[in-house]
Amino acid sequence: MGRFTGRRRPRRQSRALTDDERSQVLAVLHEERFVDRAPAEIYASLLDEGVYLCSISTMYRGSAATN
Repeated sequence: MGRFTGRRRPRRQSRALTDDERSQVLAVLHEERFVDRAPAEIYASLLDEGVYLCSISTMYRGSAATN
C-alpha cells in the first residue's frame, strides 16, 4: 500500500465556474448599467430579464477578486 505523504493536489469543485463562465460574470458585473450597483441588485435585475449566471455569493467573490 502507498504511504500518505500529506500532500494533495487541489481539485476543482465540480460546481465551480469554468474560466469562460467566470469571464462572462465579470463582464456583466462591469457593464455600464451595473457600475454603481451591488451584486445582489445585479442578480435580481438579471433574474427579471430571465438570465441566471451564478449565485449572489459567487458574484460577490468575483467582484472582490477584481478590486
